[in-house]
Amino acid sequence: MENQQRIVITGVGTVSSMGVGKASFIDKITQNLSGISLREKWEYQEIEKQYCGVCTEFSIKNYLAGLRFPFPLRYSQLAMLGCHLAIDDAQLDLPSFSPERLGLILNTDIAANAAVESYLTKLYERGADKVSPLNFTKTVANCALGDVTRFFKLRGPSSMLLGENSAAYGFDLLQDDKADVMICGGFDELRDSTFFNYVLSDKVLSPKNEKGEYVSLKEKLGTPEEEGKLILGEGSAFVVMEKLEHALERNAPIYAEVLGYSTGCDGIGNHLLTERSHTDLASVMLDSIQHTGISENDVDLVVGGSCLPWQVKSYEAKAIENVCKKEEVYYTTIKSKTGETLGASATLSLATGALGVKYEMVPGTGFPNQVLEGVNKQIIIPEESVEVKDKINYAIVNSIHLGGNTTSMVLKKY
Repeated sequence: MENQQRIVITGVGTVSSMGVGKASFIDKITQNLSGISLREKWEYQEIEKQYCGVCTEFSIKNYLAGLRFPFPLRYSQLAMLGCHLAIDDAQLDLPSFSPERLGLILNTDIAANAAVESYLTKLYERGADKVSPLNFTKTVANCALGDVTRFFKLRGPSSMLLGENSAAYGFDLLQDDKADVMICGGFDELRDSTFFNYVLSDKVLSPKNEKGEYVSLKEKLGTPEEEGKLILGEGSAFVVMEKLEHALERNAPIYAEVLGYSTGCDGIGNHLLTERSHTDLASVMLDSIQHTGISENDVDLVVGGSCLPWQVKSYEAKAIENVCKKEEVYYTTIKSKTGETLGASATLSLATGALGVKYEMVPGTGFPNQVLEGVNKQIIIPEESVEVKDKINYAIVNSIHLGGNTTSMVLKKY
């Protein structure tokens, strides 16, 4: 589709193990701090100590004035808080806008599994006559969509996605003039039962060394047992996207311009995100470059979808080598600091790219240089955050989704 509108990112809202809000997020990545820790206490005794990006605790009533008891489920609270932070950062005065021109696109991978678990437990233990019909309404994935749109009175185009890129859909709706502002985000509540299933499927990186001793994450990076594994995290991330003309009229802050995107189905992608085709990713990246009218020589920064070094080496670095022609291309990934946050990861990565372009900074991955041996020297992967004044004009943000698709979104410095 030919771009009829110039689209910009004007607000960012993040909730993760890196803290609540943009200020905390920027502070952590600037200081090269990680939100991944060795968590000891779990609901299930079978789960031993594990690396995990535990979301910073918050009280939703401290952020949303007017919210009354009974409060929405935590699943919805993550979405509501992330959305609130993005709206506040974008300086959106919601009552002054036509609500029909304010849209909302949400993405989740795990959905409302806490409500489903509670509902089914009551149903099978106590019988159907003991379960309120209202309990079922909280089990559907778009329960969060209703909670967010009602509270913020958003009446524009809205949709709930399962394992896809919400910002890509929001971009299309703005191009089609279906809205002036689209609030796009992703979120997931990482419950112990979900984590337990990943442990049972042997997809979680063990924190033990070959002697059975617990070690720091840095000691595990680059080891053979790292391959095919993930570190899980929890979070919520939102961006406000709007037409440039609309943003300028209200003197909004602008982080970056979104030139466009490309999405493609990964030929070998599985639902655990540990098998992906670097040739399919390269194809999507190249298509996004051609679609947006830039060249392979223009890409300065790639914000990736990899969680651990083995994914960088076997997946994204190979794609970058095949696509980007510049002598030096910066690479980073926020998942190295938050873990794989599933539904939130794509928007966390987009927020990272927008902030990097705006503030001329490449967040460090925390990956020591020696664990990335063999990666093309063209690709600069800083261990610690670095300032890159006048070096970042175009960025590509890659995201991989449980739905099987890969998306590459192109950002331009505004």
